[in-house]
Amino acid sequence: MTGMGGPPLMMLYEKLQVKKDTVRGCNAVLSVLQFRVIAYALTGSFTQDDLALYVAVSVAGLVGLCLGSHLASRMDQATFSKVMVALMLLCCVLLFASSAGLTGS
Repeated sequence: MTGMGGPPLMMLYEKLQVKKDTVRGCNAVLSVLQFRVIAYALTGSFTQDDLALYVAVSVAGLVGLCLGSHLASRMDQATFSKVMVALMLLCCVLLFASSAGLTGS
């Protein structure tokens, strides 16, 4: 399950009662650094046209990382777990809405 992102990974963290600092660290490495862009560039999937988008997303990720780190330091383990579950449920609802064509995208 650790090769999957999103809800399956969050469920695994919840089931194993993984500490919030470990969750935050894993998410920071996987989400912000985006090592896969190297493979995309080598295979031609990532082009020069994608650079501006990649930089914008990376900056947004770093801002989110700093904000999330600040917020997480203010909550205990139980609250952190509840927030993670709530965010995963929100993501699930948004994915279903998108697949049903309700988001306009």
